[in-house]
Amino acid sequence: MDKREQTAGEKAVRGRKKRKSAWRKWLKESERLNQLILTETKGEFMDINLVLEATRADLEARDARTLGGGE
Repeated sequence: MDKREQTAGEKAVRGRKKRKSAWRKWLKESERLNQLILTETKGEFMDINLVLEATRADLEARDARTLGGGE
């Protein structure tokens, strides 16, 4: 068999290995970011709903200023 030819099973195994590698990379990065967040917040949990509301309010205020109808 030519080295460039692969069976469907070989392609599936290669695909699984790539996905597993990508998942492990994501998991490692996610853990790093979690540690950064915990360091910044001194271990305190944040109320994500308040964060999202504040972000939305900020974006809407910027839009209003940019479009000339706001503050």
